[in-house]
Amino acid sequence: GKRPLPIPMVPDEVLSYDLVNDPQVIGLSHKNILPLGYDMNSAVPLGMTLDNKFFLLNYEDEEQQGSFYERLEISVSLIKEMRLIVVDPENVLKHYDVSDKVHYFNDSRLSEAQVAIEAVDDENPAIIYILSAERYLPTLMDDVVLPWLKNGFEFGKHFIISCSQKWLLKIDSKATFIKGNYKEGMILMRITDQNLVQRIVGKEDYLNSDEAYYWRGHKVAKT
Repeated sequence: GKRPLPIPMVPDEVLSYDLVNDPQVIGLSHKNILPLGYDMNSAVPLGMTLDNKFFLLNYEDEEQQGSFYERLEISVSLIKEMRLIVVDPENVLKHYDVSDKVHYFNDSRLSEAQVAIEAVDDENPAIIYILSAERYLPTLMDDVVLPWLKNGFEFGKHFIISCSQKWLLKIDSKATFIKGNYKEGMILMRITDQNLVQRIVGKEDYLNSDEAYYWRGHKVAKT
C-alpha cells in the first residue's frame, strides 16, 4: 500500500526568511490576502482579507500589540507597492525596532497621522495599523472615522483596528460601528478571556507572544 502523507506541522519558530520564501504564503499574497500566520493544525497560511471593511485585533496588553507589529511588518513586504502606516497613541512600540520604511506616528505626531491616512488612495494603498484604537479614534470626528471604516478599503485604506474588549462594550459610535461590522480578525489572548467569538473551548493554554487565534465568521484557528 501507499505510505500515508506526512502530517503538516508548523515549526516551533517561524523565521522571516522561511515565511517570505514559502510558496503558499506568496500565493496567498497574490489573492488579495495579507498573510499573518500559519494554522497550527493544518500548517496552511492564513491572513487578512483586503476586501473586508477592516481587520479587528483584540488585545490584553502592550506586548501582544508589539508582537503583532513584528509579524505585520514582514507580511506587508510581500505585497508589491503596499505601504505600512502605524498609529501608536500610547508609544507601545518605543522599545521595538521600527523600520524606516514604515510610516510611524507616535503620541507626538498624531495630528500628522490623519493627514497621512487621508492621502492613502487606490494608487498608493496602505495597511493602516491603529494600536490602542480606544485612545486614538475618539479624538477624531465621526464624519472622519466612519467613512474610513465603511468604505476606505475600496480606496486603498486597509485598516487593522487593535482595541480592548472593554472598549467595544462601551456606548460609543465608533465602537458600536466596529462591533456591528467586524467579519474577521485575531485574538491576541485566550478565547475564554473575551467573547468576540462565540465558541466553547475546553482546556485552553495561555498563548505565547508569537501566537494568536485567527477567526473569520465561525471559523477559528490557532496561529
